[in-house]
Amino acid sequence: EGDTVELCFNEAGITEYFWSFNDVDTLIYWNINSGNPLVDTCALLTNPGKYKLTVVYNNVPSSDSIMVFDVAYPNGDILEDTIEYCPDNEQALIQVNNTSSLNTFQWSTSILDTNRIYSIDSGVVNVTITEPTGLCSIADSVYLFRYCIPEIVMPNVFSANGDNINDLFEPIIFKWVGEHSINIYNRWGDIIHQKENEIKWDGANTKGKSVVTGTYYYILQYNDIKQVEQDPIKGTVSVFSN
Repeated sequence: EGDTVELCFNEAGITEYFWSFNDVDTLIYWNINSGNPLVDTCALLTNPGKYKLTVVYNNVPSSDSIMVFDVAYPNGDILEDTIEYCPDNEQALIQVNNTSSLNTFQWSTSILDTNRIYSIDSGVVNVTITEPTGLCSIADSVYLFRYCIPEIVMPNVFSANGDNINDLFEPIIFKWVGEHSINIYNRWGDIIHQKENEIKWDGANTKGKSVVTGTYYYILQYNDIKQVEQDPIKGTVSVFSN
C-alpha cells in the first residue's frame, strides 16, 4: 500500500510501443518514425489497475498486461495481547486493528469472514488475515481471560437437625472466587469451625459435637480468581439444633 512498481523491457529491435492504463489512458508512447531515440522503456505503476504493454517487434505487434492490486497490510498490532471480560454479562469483542475490509479473515473459533467476532471462550484465539490477491497473509493471536467480580451470598440461618432440609451452612451464591477460608466463632470468640477452600458447615464444633441453638459469627476471607485479596465478609448465622 503506497508503494510503486517499475516495469521495463528489452527495447532492441522494436519499432513502436506504448503503455496503457485500464485500456483507456496512454502512459507512454513511442514510434521509430518520431525521430526521437528510445530512451524510456519503463512504466511507473503507481495505482492499482490494469497495465497493458503493446510492442511492435520486426513489424509484428504483440501485447501483454498485468493487474496491479493495492494490498493493505495491517499496521502495528493486529490484535490485543489479552482481552479480559465477564461472561456473566458480556461477550468478548475481538477486533482486528488497522486492516482493510477487503482482506479475508480466518478465525480459529469462528467460520465468520469478518474483522471482528464475539466469543465467550477462554484461552488463545488465532486469526489469519489474507490480502485480496491471496498471495500474502499474516497471523496473530489474542488471549481471552474470563474475569468477573467475585459474588458471594451467605444465608443467615440453617437447621442442623439432621432432617436433610437446610442442614448445612453454605453459600447461596458463590461465583468467581479464588482461594478462600472461613472461621466461625461462638459468642465468646472461640473458633468452633474453620476450613480452607470449602464452605460447608454442618453445625458441629472442632470436636465433632453439635453446637447448641444460637447465633454464631463468621469471617470469610477470599481472593478473586486472580488471587487478589478481597475485603473479608463478616456476618452472623443462626443455628437451630435438636
